[in-house]
This record gives sequence, structure tokens and C-alpha cells, in this order.
Amino acid sequence: MIAPPQSPRDLIARIKADDFTVCQMMAHGRDSQTSTRTKNAQTIIDGLAGRRVLLARATADDLCRWAGNTDAPPFGQHLQDRIDCAGLDQILLALQRAALSPAQRVRIGEALRDAGARTGAVRAGLNIPHPELELIRAEALLDRLLPVERAAALQLDALRPNPMTASLEGTDPQRRTLRTERATAYQRAAMVNRRFGYTVAHPAWTYMHLTRENKVRAKQLELLSRTPEAKRRGITLQLP
Repeated sequence: MIAPPQSPRDLIARIKADDFTVCQMMAHGRDSQTSTRTKNAQTIIDGLAGRRVLLARATADDLCRWAGNTDAPPFGQHLQDRIDCAGLDQILLALQRAALSPAQRVRIGEALRDAGARTGAVRAGLNIPHPELELIRAEALLDRLLPVERAAALQLDALRPNPMTASLEGTDPQRRTLRTERATAYQRAAMVNRRFGYTVAHPAWTYMHLTRENKVRAKQLELLSRTPEAKRRGITLQLP
């Protein structure tokens, strides 16, 4: 019996759940279970690879249809979910196979940029000249990188870039769960960063133009990225 095709909604739900599981695996320190976690994570990642390709192709097809109808409304906020799960690189690869006019490429590029994708990566992937696609909309990713409620639960206001403070907290057994949750949150933010085309050297939060309130969360992300928890490698492979 042939399995029915999976809708983008079904693909997103599966990918999101498994992505979170892999981030949790990465959030452990190295220990006797590292090898087992690595094998399990590899199985999950391999199982999602085909789904990511399917989602990327479906997204490219939808973007092409949308770009061909100049009266169509904006593509919508759910484009973020698709980039987050499929990865910008996979979507751009699928779009490169389409016969698009220069105007359609720019329209799609603007939609991807406005969803938070790194403008330079979009320009390169769609062969759009710099003057035709400018600005960066990384602030669109802030709630995806670090929701307000999550930041509060992780007590990120208490973070300090002081290595002595971090060292003392790192030896406090009462904060073991909190440290693991912070590590998971960082791995999730790092995954979003990669999926939208940003790099470790220049993460999305360094490109943001923010209000006073949102600057606090950008600072929290920067501090979180420098904690010992962010350096954990509970599996010995690179997350996708």
C-alpha cells in the first residue's frame, strides 16, 4: 500500500518535534551516553532529510505560483515555519530549478527576506543584484529565536558575561535542570540561525534593528551564546 503524500503541515509538525529532540540531545554534556545519543540523533537526522527536501520543494512550488500572481496577498507568516524546518539552502536550491523572471525572483526574494532569511544568502541563491534586494529583516526572527516566556523561564536576566559567575553556577547541583534547559534553548536558537542562512560568526541577532524592549532579548541571546551551556556537545555530529 502506497503511503499518502504528506502535506506541508504534516511535514512541519514532524520536523519540529524531531528537531527539538535532537537539540535536547545536544544539550547534554559529554558522558557515557554520548555515543548512544549520537547514533540516535543520526537516525533522526537521516529520517528527516527526505522530509526537508519534500517541504523545500513544496515551498518553492508555492512561492513560484504566488510570484506569478501579482494580485496575490503577501505569502504569509507561515513561510517562517517552512524556512525553519526545510532550511533556506534547500528552498533556494529548489527555486533554482524553476523558470522565473527577474521580477519574480525579486518578489520571492523579498518574501524570504521579510520572513527573516539572510538577505545576502537570498541574493546569491536567486541571482538577484544587490540594488534589487536590500535591507535585512532579522528582527522578524526574534520570537522564534527566544520567546519572551522562554527567556523568563531560563532566568536569562541573571546571566552575566563574568566567567567567575558562570563557574560558580556551573558547580551548583540545584541548577542542573536549568543549565540543561538553557543549553537546549541555545541549540534551538543556533539551529534557527543556521536554517535562515546566518552564521556563528554573524548570528541573526547582530543584524537586528530593535526597540528598547527587544534589545534586551538580543542581549540575552548574545550572553546565552557565551555561557558554558552553549559549548555543550552532547552528540558528536553537527546539527542540520
